[in-house]
Amino acid sequence: RRQRQMCIRDRNTPPSRKKITWLLLLQSWAMLWVVIGHSPLSVPNLSSAFDTDYHECAMFLKKIAYSFHMPLFIMISGYLFYITRINKGSQYKKTLSDKFVRLGIPYVFFTVFAFFLKVYAGGVQRPVALSLKSFLCAFVWPFDGPLQEMWFVAVILIYFSLLGMYRRLLKSNWLSTLCLCCAVGLFFIPVSDMSGVFAFNRAVHFFIFFFLGILIAAHHRFENIIKRKGSIVICLILYLASFWADIIEENAITLIMSLSGCLLCWGLAGTVDRKVSDTLFGSFRNYTYQIFLLGIFIQIGIKLLYDKLGMQGTYPYFYVLCVLSGIYIPVLISKVIQRVGNKYLNLLIGL
Repeated sequence: RRQRQMCIRDRNTPPSRKKITWLLLLQSWAMLWVVIGHSPLSVPNLSSAFDTDYHECAMFLKKIAYSFHMPLFIMISGYLFYITRINKGSQYKKTLSDKFVRLGIPYVFFTVFAFFLKVYAGGVQRPVALSLKSFLCAFVWPFDGPLQEMWFVAVILIYFSLLGMYRRLLKSNWLSTLCLCCAVGLFFIPVSDMSGVFAFNRAVHFFIFFFLGILIAAHHRFENIIKRKGSIVICLILYLASFWADIIEENAITLIMSLSGCLLCWGLAGTVDRKVSDTLFGSFRNYTYQIFLLGIFIQIGIKLLYDKLGMQGTYPYFYVLCVLSGIYIPVLISKVIQRVGNKYLNLLIGL
């Protein structure tokens, strides 16, 4: 009876409001690694060997996180963009306006907030000057701005603006294949840095992951292959081999590592979903964007507190606190704002 009621409820739910459980797991898994990647604490000069050892462990986890976490988020964005916009024939103007409200408003708000916070805080990384030029540059060059993490939002907005191109490419298999090959080539284009206007260099570099996400959504057979046990094992072997390669900085090894890491997580998410309750990561998986926007500020506060206290033997405790606070304080803030019910506050944090 319970299963029948759930099926009826699912049929009555509009497609746009349905949740894809395994994709929520994948999003929350990726966000967990984003937070872990931002969590290593600085080691004071008077730190103990105990603290130094845990710092090395934290840096190792950071290395794992940065090997796949942002490419995976970009791939998920491409997948969602196909099923929510491309496949539904959404209009170009409405798509861009909706995406700007969802992404652009927090981009502007948090850039302004970080700018003035750094102007008056002092003693911070990537300091900014209180001038009109510096203020405008913070938006145009997000990777060099006061809140470096905003490069991701700028890149995703660039990808969304190419809606018409994706529709034309997906009409032909050979055009899609050609575009994928070109995207691989774009990954190897040498650039002087990874910044550029609106992080354009990064948009070019990571385009393969966004387009691959679109192709996975458009071709269910490909998605089923990724979720097979044999594919998962192959991706695991490729990831481990590339992760431990001595030439890890080479673009070919980096691409193999990122792709295999992303596909490994993708395949495991589909497998886990059939065996584990859909409550996995349920405490924060509906607030991944808010964790991305707010978590870094919370984590910086924990790091400053650790440096201020300078207590030996406390590194692992502050590290765990940095991870948990980076996840759950943004969730708490988001729930409070939702309860307040002010639509403008919701827009500022992407709710």
